[in-house]
Amino acid sequence: MKLKTVKGKLIAGAVTVGLVSGIGFTFANTDAGGKLSDWYDAAFNNTAASIESQVSEYAEGKIPEIEERMAQNEEYVTENLTVKKNSEARIHKNEINKAKESHLAALESEKQEILDDMGRKFYQEVFLPGLNQIQTAAAEGLEQATTSLTGFTNEKSEEVIGDLTNQLNTARDNAVAELEAAIEEAQAEIRAALESQEESSVYSLTQRVNLAVSDLKQSMNDISKALVQEQFALIEATAEQLTNDAKDALDNVVAGADE
Repeated sequence: MKLKTVKGKLIAGAVTVGLVSGIGFTFANTDAGGKLSDWYDAAFNNTAASIESQVSEYAEGKIPEIEERMAQNEEYVTENLTVKKNSEARIHKNEINKAKESHLAALESEKQEILDDMGRKFYQEVFLPGLNQIQTAAAEGLEQATTSLTGFTNEKSEEVIGDLTNQLNTARDNAVAELEAAIEEAQAEIRAALESQEESSVYSLTQRVNLAVSDLKQSMNDISKALVQEQFALIEATAEQLTNDAKDALDNVVAGADE
């Protein structure tokens, strides 16, 4: 490990001076090997403790950086998930509204067609038949009046016309009531079909939402795993580099002992 900082250079200098002083001392004593070994053990322990302290301090200094990055990643995940949620909600709400508008348009078209044809239907199926009956009855009454006594014929004619009027009014009222009932029945049937279609559409679209959410969750899991693997590789490379640096530092100390 190359000691580029001032603190590293001071430590290397202190170790070198201590080693040189220790060697001079051993020449003045008989047990030079034992003294050198004792000095080496102490110097090694001091160096190892210094390395551990520096690396620990350096690693602890990285904690705020890691916490900041974690906060950034959490913000990134939250923002992207929110954007995706809003996008999916907008798309599927539009689809639901389109389906609704399509049904409303069909209902409006059918209602308008019924209303447009109602006058013709009443004219051809109610008014004309009634008018024909009236004309027929009038013709019959006129024929009877011609062949019978004028007074009797007039009296009977009024009676017949009155009865005929009641019958036609009753027929008209019955026809109107039946037609109104048929319209209500058709409306109820259409309404039931609309409700069924709405329920089916909502169920289908909510299932699509569930599938989209499931896929998104799986993608998030895959991204998290990939990011973790990248960090594992970075941690391993950092540990390997720091170990190599420590070995280089120790080798430099040993090499300096010969100077």
